[in-house]
Amino acid sequence: MSHRKSLSQFSAEGHKKFRSAQIPQLAPSLKKSRLAEAESFFQKCVEYSKTLDEKASSYKDLAYLSWWAAKDTAEDVWNSGKAESTKRKGGVGDTAESLGKQDEVKEWLKKCVEYFLKARESKLCVDDVDKRVRHIIIWSSELLVAYPANFTPVMSVVCKALETSKWGAECNLNLADSIFKQGTKCLEIESSSSKVPGQEGYMECMKAMRKCEEILQLPCIKKIGLEGSVSDLKERAERLNGNVKSYLNDCKAIQQSICGEGFLEKGMNGVDGMILLAIDSFTVAVKTGVSPEYKAFAYSRLGKLHCFRQDESKAHDNHERSVEIACRKLSPRVESAEWYKYSCEAVEKHRLMEETRTKLTALEKAAKKDLIPFIEYLFKNLPHPNKEPELPSSKVLVSEKKAWNEAALIYHPSKNNQESEHWQDLCNAIMTELNKKNPKKDK
Repeated sequence: MSHRKSLSQFSAEGHKKFRSAQIPQLAPSLKKSRLAEAESFFQKCVEYSKTLDEKASSYKDLAYLSWWAAKDTAEDVWNSGKAESTKRKGGVGDTAESLGKQDEVKEWLKKCVEYFLKARESKLCVDDVDKRVRHIIIWSSELLVAYPANFTPVMSVVCKALETSKWGAECNLNLADSIFKQGTKCLEIESSSSKVPGQEGYMECMKAMRKCEEILQLPCIKKIGLEGSVSDLKERAERLNGNVKSYLNDCKAIQQSICGEGFLEKGMNGVDGMILLAIDSFTVAVKTGVSPEYKAFAYSRLGKLHCFRQDESKAHDNHERSVEIACRKLSPRVESAEWYKYSCEAVEKHRLMEETRTKLTALEKAAKKDLIPFIEYLFKNLPHPNKEPELPSSKVLVSEKKAWNEAALIYHPSKNNQESEHWQDLCNAIMTELNKKNPKKDK
């Protein structure tokens, strides 16, 4: 049998088996068997090929077969796992059967890429192979977006196979983008037992960011920009690198906050030295964190710690900073958080205290006036929140008594014990001054 006749027969048999494997509704075992037979015939074609172009043609046949098998197997995985996906709110299921099929997809894709790259050694195949590899990258990237958790291992195989090719940078950037997005979602996990925002998923997020860092250090990505035609890839890589570093810093801030929360709890229970350790931890979290939520949380806890140490000025500064930063990106999670409500209340309490101090200072100056002008000042500048007084118009002695009685009924502490603490402080100060000016004492 001549060389060319043998090559032609093996190729024909291979295509025949390949077509028979593509029959719809074919039993999986039979399909697998026919694909193996077709692959065997195409492998013989490679062995019998003597020229570069003949080998390239045989490698293309092997690549097409592997490409079809990878897509067909992948479709089985995703279709069979959609119901499981709905139940688990995640990937398409991780049963033994599902994982086995994922391994098949990885193996077929690996072969497909390797065969296409070998076929590309022939100049006659370059354009066609480039087009096919582009389809593989697009298909893989689309599945990666649709099923990130399940398709990441599969995409990793494609990236590894293409790493040293001209598609290596783009493929690996697509993979890094997907891993990055999966990592950021880990920080959205909420739990009623979590005292620190991001506590439940920060470790998984950190692992994902570390993996992204590894990918971004690959030679195929580091040399982006040396060729003038990939400026868009260079911009993508730089942007992703910056985002990865930001999330790593947030994870470190969460880690410090978790330590600080532990020290805070012990310090509140009277363990010596824990308050200062907690302050150190939250201070590092403030400096390290990038996200407004994590920085605001750390500031809130610093405010609580300084309040415990009775440092009113530092406590207020930190609470005010916490609220200010949190309001830049006020999400429902932040708005309902215990620490945010605590800081808002602390800021409002401080505002009322400052307002009360200002009023007390003004009251001290107004107390130098005679009784009627002083009472007029009270009714005008310090009106009761729930009562409207009537000041007698005549300024004779009897009117002074009525005015004093009217003011006493309004401002006496016993009449205001249901009002706010700040208003009660004002009433105590007012009655002290009114008692000094009591007309009955003068009589």
